[in-house]
Amino acid sequence: MAYRALAQQYTVNQRKYIEQQLNNINSADESRKPAEIWKVVNNLSGRKSKTAAKVKAENPKDRISGWRKHFEKLLNSDTTPTDSFVAQPVSKTLEDIPTGEFSFEEIAITVRQLKSGKASGTDGIPVPPSSYSEHASSYTKFNLPDV
Repeated sequence: MAYRALAQQYTVNQRKYIEQQLNNINSADESRKPAEIWKVVNNLSGRKSKTAAKVKAENPKDRISGWRKHFEKLLNSDTTPTDSFVAQPVSKTLEDIPTGEFSFEEIAITVRQLKSGKASGTDGIPVPPSSYSEHASSYTKFNLPDV
């Protein structure tokens, strides 16, 4: 009895789905949207869909059986790694990253590269006016907030 009820419900749902897709085609045709029409047609026909996610079956019982086999195979497979993946560090040491104070030259170069009129970033440091970048070499002190 449960099988018949499931098969009947499957048929009813399939008909409702196809009717809904036909209504989508009609409304897309009235709106002159051929791309939408082809999207629905390709979806209904299965032309553009990936076959890897489909379980082919003639009826709901076979479909359920196919999914059961799929997940049994997936979940009961041996999961030993077969490749020789080894995580590689990005840098062997951190010694090559400078961590000292900024030099005046570094600050001057950075200020020259800033574009004026831009909003400050997430650090809250405002972009100085263009006159700062034009005369960056004449400044000896920059009032930058502590980060």
